[in-house]
Amino acid sequence: MADILKEFFSKLYPWHFHVAGAMLLVALALFLWFMIFGVRKFSQTVDSVIERDKEAQNLRNELADLKAAKETNEALALYLSHIVFGVKSFIDDLNDLSFIQNPEIKMTESYNLIQRTIDSLASDIKFHSGDHHRCCLWLLDSDETRLHPAFVSAGFPSNYSQSRTLHKDHSVAGRALRTGRAQNISNVTIDTDWSRNEDSRSNYNSLIAVPIENGVLTIDGVSPMNTESQYIAELYGAVIVGAMNSYYSAHIEYSSYAEVAANEENV
Repeated sequence: MADILKEFFSKLYPWHFHVAGAMLLVALALFLWFMIFGVRKFSQTVDSVIERDKEAQNLRNELADLKAAKETNEALALYLSHIVFGVKSFIDDLNDLSFIQNPEIKMTESYNLIQRTIDSLASDIKFHSGDHHRCCLWLLDSDETRLHPAFVSAGFPSNYSQSRTLHKDHSVAGRALRTGRAQNISNVTIDTDWSRNEDSRSNYNSLIAVPIENGVLTIDGVSPMNTESQYIAELYGAVIVGAMNSYYSAHIEYSSYAEVAANEENV
């Protein structure tokens, strides 16, 4: 076999080897081109699969976000429906005050309605588990310079109503009263109108202040409160204003009766 091959190659001309070498180079080039093309196609296929996997993951993330948003909205809707039901009962009580003829009883019932509204607001404003709030109704004094706590919910010191006042021009509550705009402060400790109560060791940092007639309704919170909480405070504030007007009108009527009775005794 070796002799046959040797005899075959001895009869070839030199140009045969050149042609064979050139053909071999062409074949090798074609082989390398197909290899590169195949690797490139494989890489493109892998990239396409990875891209589709990323798109699928993005879709899964979007679906998870939509599901979370849906659950949050459902919880918020349920929460707000509870608030509306509670406020409706207070509105019914407010309407019932107009049917009370005795001014002394009307004053008492109006006073009690304000206190119950304050207590309910402190409880109803809680949206997340573990939230803590306290509410206070501040009224402007006769000099119109300082706000005094007239009604407080649970969570305040027992002597708070007698020991604490706020300056109308140097407090967040005063700013709400001056501007006529509700204030929703996430961190009152950095607010220029806020000053620490040295007698308090509470951890309340957020504040909502809603201006009402001749006063301010405030809510203290441990964590920041959302816009819905502010709207709820304004809704409860409207009920409180109605109860305050009922109290004042009954007080005027009661005072006039007392004055007439005193005059009759002196006659």
